[in-house]
Amino acid sequence: MMKKYILVFIANFLTIPLFSASFAESIYADKRHEVSISYGILPITGWMDTFTDLFSDAITGAIEGAQTRSRNSTSWGALNLMYNYRINPRAAFGAIYSYSGMKEDIYSDNLQIGKSRTSFHTIMPMFKFNWFNKPLVTMYTRIGIGLVLSFDKEEYFTGVGDYHSKNAYLAWQVSPVGIEMGKSLAGFLELGFGTTGLFSAGLRYRF
Repeated sequence: MMKKYILVFIANFLTIPLFSASFAESIYADKRHEVSISYGILPITGWMDTFTDLFSDAITGAIEGAQTRSRNSTSWGALNLMYNYRINPRAAFGAIYSYSGMKEDIYSDNLQIGKSRTSFHTIMPMFKFNWFNKPLVTMYTRIGIGLVLSFDKEEYFTGVGDYHSKNAYLAWQVSPVGIEMGKSLAGFLELGFGTTGLFSAGLRYRF
């Protein structure tokens, strides 16, 4: 009799993973759409602007004979809005819009002569792959490539007027590890490199 109970317990224990997998698949079968909002720190857009400033300052200094520098840079990270469509329980395609920006003071020979403000708007197609799928916990990898548009406005105190510029850059995001916790509504954390941030956190809703 004891042997019978042991065999029944082992059989039930072995079916738990199968039940969990089928349960997760049933959730995805009914809910293929995902929308999410997140905030990321240290997006590469800030680095792009820093390198652009170094080049611009060098050109300005060579032409005007003055040491022009951008100082007191302040960046406010990346606000990300994303939509995904699940083609199966593990893979999804979608798109993301990301907004980030920064502001700086402009100096010439240690005298502040103006200020600048730059905004970055990114659009990227995305691919997401869930490599760990459970009813309450999902771990995934996400990659994307697209375009970032920057809009820069420089205001000068010396009466020379304002300067406006627009630029386009290649945008990308590689996030090797992300984790979601929840069902239809879930929170997530993500580690990666690109325009949505080095580290991001947010909420995802599935319907």
